[in-house]
Amino acid sequence: MRGRLVATLAVGLFAALQAGRALASDFGEVELVSGQVTMQTQDGRVLLPKLGDIVPAGAELVTGKGGELHIATADGGYLALRANTRLRVSEFRAEGDDLDTQFLSLVRGSFRSITGWIGKHNPERYKVTTPTATIGVRGTDHEPSYLAEDDEAVTVDTPYGTYDKVNDGASYLENEAGRIEILPSQSGYAPHGRVKPLRLGRIPKFFKATANEHRVLVRREQLRKIVERRRSERREAMKAKLERMKDRREDRQDRRRKRN
Repeated sequence: MRGRLVATLAVGLFAALQAGRALASDFGEVELVSGQVTMQTQDGRVLLPKLGDIVPAGAELVTGKGGELHIATADGGYLALRANTRLRVSEFRAEGDDLDTQFLSLVRGSFRSITGWIGKHNPERYKVTTPTATIGVRGTDHEPSYLAEDDEAVTVDTPYGTYDKVNDGASYLENEAGRIEILPSQSGYAPHGRVKPLRLGRIPKFFKATANEHRVLVRREQLRKIVERRRSERREAMKAKLERMKDRREDRQDRRRKRN
């Protein structure tokens, strides 16, 4: 009986994943793949993500020249990786409560992030780290970027280091030397070394829309209308799960008492 139950649960889980319904511990679901894109899971498997695939927490995502990857995150947000980017989903949790977390590590390249309920309700638990700085938000549409020394976008006027551009909401850029706030239509820069980040007088030229940028804008408006509902549904699902666990625990305790 127990073996059949385990098998049934496994088949159900597989079906859910195949249908593109990410679990609370998964980062999200692939909505667009263009060009060269790979995903390495925590157990070392290297996959070629396809439309509808689940991106697990802990995965490292890599786009090559001309590559682009869009992900609808489990907290009702959206992530669009640009070309030549390496990003690791360091930690993620989306249960609809105060412990929800999204920590991303940007090794190189850039992406656009439409934050979901984590950025709105738990902004202190949303972070993007790079080799030179940490980026945080307040319910934001922003574009973190890290230019490595060998990046083709590096020039005398655009040195290597961490950048962030805000389209909506606000973000901050912080390193060991200080912190700055970035507002809509502004960008900031954090260099290497003990130098405080600075707000730039103009948006660097490497911040350019991709061929699929219109999809990001459409999904941003769609998700804004449903993000609170999704959070509420996730909270109710978590509450129901805890109630079931409590009932099963009490049932086991009752059976042990009757045996004794």
